[in-house]
This record gives sequence, structure tokens and C-alpha cells, in this order.
Amino acid sequence: MGASLIVGECLIVMGWIHSYAVFAVVLVLFGGAWMISMMSFQVSSQMILPRWVSGRGISMSIMSFTSGMACSGVLWGQLAHFTDLTTTFTAAGIGMILVAALTYRF
Repeated sequence: MGASLIVGECLIVMGWIHSYAVFAVVLVLFGGAWMISMMSFQVSSQMILPRWVSGRGISMSIMSFTSGMACSGVLWGQLAHFTDLTTTFTAAGIGMILVAALTYRF
């Protein structure tokens, strides 16, 4: 959950800062937190699935993740088109923080 909160906070910060140096530091933090959250997603998939179906289950989780990223990219692009990047990054960050808080129990 910590990595997801860092990703959400970085998204909010990226929408509001105007310094390239600060933006670069935030991107490094964002990338590290993103990799940690993706690794924990994959590890939890491997741990929860039974051995006889783990290959198919992991491939389904990767497929659902990448298709969700592709479809949501279109939606975030439309939001950025009709508003601005500050609003889009702020909405994405708040959404990430809310989802992390709502799924904390699991």
C-alpha cells in the first residue's frame, strides 16, 4: 500500500510543479514506487494461485492489467484534452490514493 500512496502523491505533485529539476526527482520516486507496486502485484498473484493454474492465472492478471492500462490511457487522454494536465494528474493521484485506501484490507 505504501508504494501505491507514493505513486498517487507523485501524480498530484507532477500536476502542480513547474521546475524541471523537481519534476525529475519526482519521476525517479514515481518510477521506483511504480516498480515496487507492480512487483508486489505479481508476487501476490503467484502466492495466491494454486500451482497447477499459476501460469494461466498470472498470464490473465498481466493481460487484464495491460488492457486496463490501454483503455484507461484513452480515458485519461480525453480528460486531459477537455481540461488540463493539472486537473488530470490531480484526479489520477486522488483516485490512486482512494483505491489504495479502499483496498488496504485486502
